[in-house]
Amino acid sequence: MEVTNGTTVLVHNVTTTGKYSDGIMVTNPNTSGVFERHFADIAALIHAEGGLVYMDGANMNAIAGWVNLSALGVDAVHNNNHKTWTIPHGGGGPGDAIVAVSERLKPFLPGVQVVRSKPGYVLEHPPQSIGSVHRHFGNVGHKIRAYTYLRALGREGIRRMSAVAVLAARYLHHRLKHSFPTLPQETPDSPRMHEFIITLPETTFETLEAVGISRARAIGPFGKLFLDFGYHAPTVSFPEAQGLMIEPTESYTKAELDRFADSIILMLHLVNEQPTILHTVPHFTPVDRLDDVRANKHVVVSARLTTLPQVLPNRIAPDQLAHMPLEAIAEAIRTASAAKLQGSR
Repeated sequence: MEVTNGTTVLVHNVTTTGKYSDGIMVTNPNTSGVFERHFADIAALIHAEGGLVYMDGANMNAIAGWVNLSALGVDAVHNNNHKTWTIPHGGGGPGDAIVAVSERLKPFLPGVQVVRSKPGYVLEHPPQSIGSVHRHFGNVGHKIRAYTYLRALGREGIRRMSAVAVLAARYLHHRLKHSFPTLPQETPDSPRMHEFIITLPETTFETLEAVGISRARAIGPFGKLFLDFGYHAPTVSFPEAQGLMIEPTESYTKAELDRFADSIILMLHLVNEQPTILHTVPHFTPVDRLDDVRANKHVVVSARLTTLPQVLPNRIAPDQLAHMPLEAIAEAIRTASAAKLQGSR
């Protein structure tokens, strides 16, 4: 196996005849939000050797309705319901999805397939099926919800959904790129699709190191600052160790995007001004920072409960944060952080 850029994998398998059979997996757009413009050329090279091309559809939100995967040379694609078609991440999650294949792979599909016929729909076993799979039909309720969403959008609605998702991400990138470097460093000017990755400026890393926060430990706490502004923390340190992944989707107004961008820029000003804030985040959630290392090393699989656990309130609720002026939030963070640091002495 050869990993070329974190989202492309080339696999060599030796067949019973002793010949190599090649296959490739490409995420397109990739995890940095960059669309692979030479995908069809790559696919042609693999097909010329008798290989197959698998496209990870994790980022389909950027291209749904716009890109013909067959014309790209895709032989199989996994389309995440929980990323593109309204299914909650925790409700089925990865694996609860649509898998589409080219004509070349249709005879080998697993289990039974639903085939449309004149009387209605029938179940058929593909002639060279690789066999059955667990929970072949998946979560049926999720499929109905995703199908309803697709029908409600219609063809043009799906195209608009993807276009707005890309527009929202590019707008945010335009707002933030003057304050935050874009990753990977080799492609700062490549157009991003539905998501992009930023990192802290070098001067900010140096400021944090001066108060005992190493470069390796800086991104996680900075992500927790998002909680203090009433936002869900972004994906941190993946696929870039010092990265913060921004992925707005198609669901937000320009006013919401502007407040979000203003919040992130203010977070940077806060950290540059008072870097010890990252020692005390988050400040307004029901509990302080969790001990992730202890939780992973000392896993509690089950526990006997004799009473219901106490439900702790937010110190400042997200809906309240959403209506507070940003500078008021920043001042509350300064005050809360100073109190925590004073109490720990």
